[in-house]
Amino acid sequence: MTDAGDPTAEAAMLILREHGPLTSEEWAKLMVAQRLGSAEDMLELAENIDHPILGLLADGRNIAVDSFLEGKVFTHRLSGAEIAAGIIFVDGDLNPLIYLADGEELPSLVIPAYDDEILDERGLAESDRQFDLGLLINPTDIGRFVDGDVVAVIARGGDLYFERVGTKKLPIPDLRPALVALLGDDRSKQIEHVIWQLMSDDVTLFDEPTAPLSELIAAAGYTIENEKIAVAGFDFKAARVQHFNEFIESTYELEPSEASAVAAFSSLVNAFGADEMPSDDDLAIDPVVFAPLHDPYVAEVARRLSEAKMGHLRGDFSAGAEALIRRGGKKLAASARWLAGRAADLDGRIADAERYYEDALSWNRRYEPALQDLANLASVRGDAPRAISFLNRLGDGSASSQYSMLQNFLPVARSGLSRNAPCWCGSGRKYKQCHLNKVETSLDDRAKWLYNKAGSFVDDSDTWGAVIQDLADERAEYWPDHPDPIGRALADGLVVDVVLFEEGGFADFIERRGELLPADELLLAQQWQLVERSLHEVESVRPGEGFTLRDVRTGDRNDVTERVASKQLKVGEFICARVVPAGSVNQIFGGIEPIALSQREALLELLDSDFLDAEDLVHFLTARYAPPSLVTSDGETMIACEASFAIDDAATLRRSLDNRYGPSTDDHWRWLVGESVHGTIRIVEGELVLDAMNERRFDELLKTVGTFKGCGDLIEQQRISAADRLAELLESPVPSEPMDPELTPILDDFVRDYEVKWLDTSIPALDGATPREAAADPTRRGDLIRLVNSFPKGGQGTMSVERLRAMLDI
Repeated sequence: MTDAGDPTAEAAMLILREHGPLTSEEWAKLMVAQRLGSAEDMLELAENIDHPILGLLADGRNIAVDSFLEGKVFTHRLSGAEIAAGIIFVDGDLNPLIYLADGEELPSLVIPAYDDEILDERGLAESDRQFDLGLLINPTDIGRFVDGDVVAVIARGGDLYFERVGTKKLPIPDLRPALVALLGDDRSKQIEHVIWQLMSDDVTLFDEPTAPLSELIAAAGYTIENEKIAVAGFDFKAARVQHFNEFIESTYELEPSEASAVAAFSSLVNAFGADEMPSDDDLAIDPVVFAPLHDPYVAEVARRLSEAKMGHLRGDFSAGAEALIRRGGKKLAASARWLAGRAADLDGRIADAERYYEDALSWNRRYEPALQDLANLASVRGDAPRAISFLNRLGDGSASSQYSMLQNFLPVARSGLSRNAPCWCGSGRKYKQCHLNKVETSLDDRAKWLYNKAGSFVDDSDTWGAVIQDLADERAEYWPDHPDPIGRALADGLVVDVVLFEEGGFADFIERRGELLPADELLLAQQWQLVERSLHEVESVRPGEGFTLRDVRTGDRNDVTERVASKQLKVGEFICARVVPAGSVNQIFGGIEPIALSQREALLELLDSDFLDAEDLVHFLTARYAPPSLVTSDGETMIACEASFAIDDAATLRRSLDNRYGPSTDDHWRWLVGESVHGTIRIVEGELVLDAMNERRFDELLKTVGTFKGCGDLIEQQRISAADRLAELLESPVPSEPMDPELTPILDDFVRDYEVKWLDTSIPALDGATPREAAADPTRRGDLIRLVNSFPKGGQGTMSVERLRAMLDI
C-alpha cells in the first residue's frame, strides 16, 4: 500500500483533485497520461493508495475530500456544553467534513472513552459525553455563540471555518428521492459516503447553509445510527449481527451455522456486560444455534473472540461460559467447561482453570483443546510424564513443539532392580516408593526447559502471538526469496526472546504461571528478569564447550557454556545476546547476533535508551541481512531505473535529443552534468529507452524527454535497488552486460561486504546450513569446499575464492 508522502502518491492526488470523482480505472489512465508510470502500476496505485484525504462515494468512485468539499457548508445546533468546552458533536451533522480534521492540529477528532483525558481538560461533564465523535476546536471559534445557536462549518482550502448563522428559518432541501434511489428500505451505508454521493449528483447541494444534516435526513424519513444511515425503522442491530456473522465466517472459514454459534456466544458474553446481570430465565440459549460449539475448532474461535474482549469487559467471558455450562446441555458440556477454564485462566485463577479442563475430559476424553492445555500446565509444573500422557492422547501429540523437549525429562527405570527392592539411592525405602517413575535433573539441565515453557506460553497467547507475528515480519524483511521467511525468523530465536523480555511476555508468564513452577525454577526465572540484553566482546573460546564474554556496558565477565556457537565464534568478535544464569553455569537463550565494528556505538545507544522499542531493536539486529545501500556521487541512494517509450516520429525525436544532449553515438545519448553521467537515452528496436541511477534524476529525465516532439506513450518502467542488481550479478555465473560507470569504483567494497554476509546465509546446496555452520560441521565441510571451489576465479563482480577460504579456514 502506498502511503501519503510518497511523491507518486502526491502526484496522483493532484490529478484526483483536478479531475475527480474518478473510478480507479479512470484515475489510472490520467496518471499514465501524466507519465507517472505504466498502466498496470498506476491501476495498482489507484486501488491501494492510502491517503488521509482520499474518500469514496457510495458508487465506489474516488474523491480528494479537500477539493471535493471546497466551499461547502454544513450546520449544527450548539449546546451550552459544546460552547463551553470548544467541542462540536459531529454525530449526524458534520460527518462529511471529518476527513479535514484528521490531523494533529486543531480542529481534530475526539472520541469518548478513548480521549477522556482531553475531555476532562476541556471540562466536559460525564453526562454530556453521549456522542460518538467530536470536533475539538479552539474555544474562541464559538465562544461568542449561545445555547441553541446554529454554527456553519465551512470547508475552505482544506481547512474548516466557523460562522454564526442567523436565527431565521433555514431551508430544508428534500433529500428523500435521492436517498430512496440510493438506499431503498433495506440497506444501510456509511453516512459520509452517501452524502458525498448526493453532492456529486447535485453539485449545488450545501453551497449555502441549510438546516442541520440530521434534520434533513429525519425529514426525508431516514435515520442515523453508529455513523450509518438507513430508512427509519431499519433494524441496525440485525444488520450488525449479520455483518459480524459474515466477518466470522470469512475470517475463520466457518459454515454459516458455525459462525452464528460463535456470534451467539459473543452475544451471551456481552449480555453479562450490561449494568444489570441477566438471570438464567432471561438467557436465550437456543440448543440448535449453539450446537456447533461442540466442535473444538468452533469453540476455539469463540474463545479467541472472547479473550480479545471485543467490546466487553474481561469478567464477562467467565460469566458467559458458566451460563453455557448451566444451560448448554450435554452436547456442549466439554466445550463449555473448556471455555470456562480459559476464562478462569484469563482471570488469574489457574487452579480453577485446571479443574475445568479435567472436567471437560470427563465429558469427552479426547477433547483436544483441554488435552493441550493440561499438557502445558503439567509441563510448567515439571511433570513430564503427565504432560506426555496428555499429548499422546492427541491425534499427533509428537508434533507438539514441546514433545521432544519433554522426552529428555522422562524417568528411566533402573535395569535389574525390582519394584520392591531397596532403592538405589540408599534411602532405605523400596524402589517403588522412592525413585521409581521419578526423574532427578539439575537446574542446569532444566534451564532450557524453563525457557521453552515461557516460549510456549507466549506462543499460545493471542495477544503475545500477534506481537510475535509483527516482529517476525520485521525480522523476515530481507528474506523474501526464502521458502519460509517467517519460519526462519521464528527459528533463530531473536523474535520470541524480544517478546519475552523487551515486550514483557516473560513477566506475564511469571505472573500467570509462577505458582506452578518448581521453586528453584521460579527463583531462576526471577533472576532472568533482572538480566538485560547487552553487547559482549568474545575474550576466549573453548571450541565445543563454551567461551568467555566481556559485557561492554558493565565490564562484567561471564563464562558461557555453549557447544554450537563456540565452534564458530572468534576471539575479538562482538555479539549482542542475553547471558543468563542456568544453575551452576551461564547460558544464552534467544540467539546470538554478531555485531560489526561499525554497529557497536549505535547498538550501545539503542540499548541504553530510556524506552527500548522492541521493533527498533529487531530492525537494528536484522539490518545485517540487508543488501548494502549504494549511493551515487552526490549521496543519493542508487536505484537502477529504466523506462521505455513508443516513438511517434523518430526523425523529430532524434533532433530534439541532439539539441538537448548533444549529437548521439549510434542512437545513444548521455545526460552529462559536468563529467558525471546522470542518465542515458537509447533507441533500441524501435523504442526509446531511458536509464538513470537514482529516482530524482530518473523523474527529471522522464519529465524532460517525455515532452519532446516525436516521443510517444510510456510503455513501461521499473525501479530496482542497485544493491539487489549487484547481488544478482555476484550470484550469476553468466557474464553480465557492462555496468554503469558509477558502480565500478565501489564494486570491490560491495563484494567484500557481500562475502561477509554470504558466510551467514542459508545455502540450499548445503542443505540450508550457512557456510560458517558447514565449515564447523565435519559432515558438510567437504560439500562447502566443493562449493567454494566451483566459484569463478577472478573477474569484476565476483567473490574472491581466496578470501572465502581464509575466512572459513578451509
